[in-house]
Amino acid sequence: MLKDDKEVLLNVRDLVIEFRNKGRKFQAVKNVSFDIYKQEIFGLVGESGSGKTTIGRAIAGVQEIKDGSIYLDNQIVAGQPTSLYKLNQQINKNIYVIENKYIVNCNYIEKLIFQLKLSYVKYKDNPEMLIKANWKKVFASSKIALIHHLTKDCLKFINQNIKNFERINQFVTNIHNYIPEVPIELENSILAKNVDTKDIFLKLKEKISLDFFDLDEIQNKVNEVIKNKKQTSFIELLHFIFTKLELIKLNNDKILRRINIAKHLEKQNLDLSAPRDNKNKIIKSYYDQIYIKKLDFKLALVDVINQKISISKEAKILNDKLAEESNDNQELIDLYITDLNIIKEFWKWKNKKIALNERQTNNIVELIKYLKLPSIDDLVQESYLFSIPTKQQKRQNRKNIQMIFQDPGSSLNERMSVENVIAEGLENFQELYKSDEILDEYIDYYNSQELNNIISKDNIKNFNEVKKYVILKLIESVGLLPEHLSRYPHEFSGGQKQRIGIARSLALKPKIIIADEPISALDVSIRAQVLNLFQQFKEDYGLTYFFVTHDLSVVKFIADRIAVIYHGEIVEMALAEELFKNPLHPYTKSLLSAIPVPDPDYVFDKELIEYRPWKEHYDYIFDMPKFVEFSDNHFVLANKREIEKMKKS
Repeated sequence: MLKDDKEVLLNVRDLVIEFRNKGRKFQAVKNVSFDIYKQEIFGLVGESGSGKTTIGRAIAGVQEIKDGSIYLDNQIVAGQPTSLYKLNQQINKNIYVIENKYIVNCNYIEKLIFQLKLSYVKYKDNPEMLIKANWKKVFASSKIALIHHLTKDCLKFINQNIKNFERINQFVTNIHNYIPEVPIELENSILAKNVDTKDIFLKLKEKISLDFFDLDEIQNKVNEVIKNKKQTSFIELLHFIFTKLELIKLNNDKILRRINIAKHLEKQNLDLSAPRDNKNKIIKSYYDQIYIKKLDFKLALVDVINQKISISKEAKILNDKLAEESNDNQELIDLYITDLNIIKEFWKWKNKKIALNERQTNNIVELIKYLKLPSIDDLVQESYLFSIPTKQQKRQNRKNIQMIFQDPGSSLNERMSVENVIAEGLENFQELYKSDEILDEYIDYYNSQELNNIISKDNIKNFNEVKKYVILKLIESVGLLPEHLSRYPHEFSGGQKQRIGIARSLALKPKIIIADEPISALDVSIRAQVLNLFQQFKEDYGLTYFFVTHDLSVVKFIADRIAVIYHGEIVEMALAEELFKNPLHPYTKSLLSAIPVPDPDYVFDKELIEYRPWKEHYDYIFDMPKFVEFSDNHFVLANKREIEKMKKS
């Protein structure tokens, strides 16, 4: 995969990582997607607890993934490819949650109106009683707050569904280019139905948002009156509340009708994405809606003949054909009559109307045609691109992805010498020191040292000497001495321990190294030396780094591109120079303002920018943010209002 003339090494797509604590679930990483190019140092920056290390551990294969996938050289290494069926199951589940919450909300609105009417009757002729009354109970403020909360919950679930629709669209669009087995007509059908259902949800969101704004206004006015306790405001406020609640009630039927339409459309989306094992049962359910079983037709015809009711010529011909039919090896369709004229006549005999109109029938006929095509999920799982790695591939992935840890002391086994620490990985991948390339290199080295004892490949019987040569070369490359090989970790300083960790990761010749805050535990004087080693090995070995840190000043020095993460979401991503020169997201600006400046006149408290997400992103529930390319290779998570504001600034 090429982008901007660079080859992509690692793809992270829709990554979700979840932790459980005392029966509760917590999403540490939320739908994160990014690419890392070959020979790039990609920096991930954020505060403690933002999910940086969790993503690194997931790439390394030591952290369980709830959803999403990670690809190395276009081969899946962790997670699973997007499943349309699972996404549609989640959407379908959310629709029922929205419906239940909204019905409960409608009931609470009726109760609220009744309670407010009681307050009106009680206090309209006795305003002096309001002096001692509990105004929160008078205006049922707890019920208003609950209705407001339920409405907000409905909007949250609608937003979840809209995000899932967008994810499906992104995955399915042009999928036939990657998996030729996917029929174009199936791809187009899924996209069309997905867009139709998403449009219904957008309209639903618009209607429920109006309810939310009205309830917000009611809540604010009630809180203001409770605070001031002005008797003159009582009747005026009740009139205002009743007017707003009537508007909300007028919306109820339209919203419930739209929810039912969404349920019907999403049922078709779910059926289209179902695995092949479920397809026959689903197709049969649609046959039962529009066709009639041949057995039912025969039984009905016997009754009609006994009652001496006239039947059409077509029905007689069909009856004769059915008498001659064999029941052996019949397909599902062979059990049904599909002639619409015969079906109309059948229902006339029964004195019943056809349940579906012509348009609905044609839609189901078209849907059945697509249901007979292969399932996209099955084709994706069978394809080379998305196949789950074999045991051998998993073994190679462990070699290709290495990690350097934050605490160099804890990451080394105190009971193993430095030589054994580095040799451990080589023992698992012996081809690293038994390859022809390494053997030739070792022979050249040996012969240059032992001029009187020249050897060739045939003379090498003990590969331990070759392995020791590889280890020695690695130790020297990180700035340590040969005599250090026999020592143990406790005999080294923090900086030296981290160099050993770097040598250990380099030993396996990985494609990418995850550096998890590798210098945060080191002295300032040692940090620059270790960072220089990273740069050196990037050039010498063509390495790619995923560099995790909370220190923007460090990542500015070393990274080619930087992504900023906040509470499990990437909020901004750009080239290092561009990010420092033109930060867009308020959280990025806050992080940049916290970088210490070596200037005695610098007033830190005055320059520090405090990030307040509740204030900055107050309208996210109505106008969802998207990760968009604001300028060339500069991406930011923002909604339409924020993007317009960024353009003006």
